[in-house]
Amino acid sequence: PKNFYGYNGQDQVTDSTAAFFSLDYSLTDELILTVGGRYTKEEKDFDGASSSYTPVDLTEAELAAKMTNFKADFNEFTPKLGLTYSPSDDVMIYGSYTEGFKSGGFFGRQANFNIDPSYLPEYVKTLELGTKRTLLDGRMVLNATLYKSEFEDKQESIFIPIDLTNVATVVRNASSLDIQGIELEMQFQATESLKVRATYGHVDAEYDDYNADLTGSGVITDNSALTPRNTPENTASLGLTHTTAFAEGTLQSNVTYRYRSEMEGDAQNKPEGHQDSITNLNANVSYIFGAEGEYKVSVFGNNITDEREHIWRQIGSLVAYEQWNEGTTYGLQFDYKF
Repeated sequence: PKNFYGYNGQDQVTDSTAAFFSLDYSLTDELILTVGGRYTKEEKDFDGASSSYTPVDLTEAELAAKMTNFKADFNEFTPKLGLTYSPSDDVMIYGSYTEGFKSGGFFGRQANFNIDPSYLPEYVKTLELGTKRTLLDGRMVLNATLYKSEFEDKQESIFIPIDLTNVATVVRNASSLDIQGIELEMQFQATESLKVRATYGHVDAEYDDYNADLTGSGVITDNSALTPRNTPENTASLGLTHTTAFAEGTLQSNVTYRYRSEMEGDAQNKPEGHQDSITNLNANVSYIFGAEGEYKVSVFGNNITDEREHIWRQIGSLVAYEQWNEGTTYGLQFDYKF
């Protein structure tokens, strides 16, 4: 309204204290036991002001009176247990079990703090098994990792109906999620001047349970069949770096290719948020010179294949928007290191 003042604000103070330890013990010359842990304690004091409009400007004291105060304490001990086996200088095999903790808190982007903005911590348990190998007299490095993570009380954004025309977005501990996958990495010094890098990742992510009102209808539904957002099943990359002496400096060329499979960008898996698979090709050529290599001139090309995609977001029931990635970009860059 004209000549009215609008208010909506949040203020939070967090005190966080943590202590951790890690102990490595050689069971044999080849086998090392790792035992560790972390204790975390957080105290959060949050004030939130619901949206309101007044015909007069308010003093700081009057604004403070409109705040609703929330307080909470969170503490957790998260352990780690690992084994590392090194049968030779070129081979290492390891396994570990760890637990993680993401603190609870208060969702500050609400417009109505008559609705409880608080949410509790989420927890994760992770098993990991991997190996690191060096081949060809140190010219090649191969790393492989298998992992599985189980999330409990996972924090999710959901809707809560306020009235017939309005809903509020809040964060609640609404789901359990299992993620498992594999990561592969290779580095290879093919020649004195050419280095090759390659990676591959595969992820399988599924909700165990996900019961929440995602639409603001007031009805809690089973959403376990949804695909977790921002978790592509496959990713891969291939990079080449060529370095050679040139004139009074060094000429370095880089080419990087990346691939990401399709994924869901929206928590409800709405078709507007679906993102198809995408590839990306970047390249640059740099000339490095100076007494200590302090000067660098680079010519670069990003997203040379001009692959375009959007990120779709919805705010409430009336507003949605798209953000597009940048298309093909070429440029010239100068760097000075001092």
